[in-house]
Amino acid sequence: MLAAGNHYSELKEAVEAGLPFLFAALAVSLLLLGLSAIPPSAIPVGPLARLLVHRRLQIALVGTMIPVGTLLGFLVVYWAL
Repeated sequence: MLAAGNHYSELKEAVEAGLPFLFAALAVSLLLLGLSAIPPSAIPVGPLARLLVHRRLQIALVGTMIPVGTLLGFLVVYWAL
């Protein structure tokens, strides 16, 4: 279906333009997931430790949802073309 139309070059261009965003989203996601996986005893007392104690689950959730949202965006672009 995709090869029969003239949309292959448009799709290729759109995916190539979006790849840096996908890689950036994956990097931020891995950073947030790694940050939420650090045990509380490994972080010295400070603002980061206080943030992680109270928001560990939210940080992990945001770290999980960033690539999911990015991939959904790619699917919308793919479906629209």
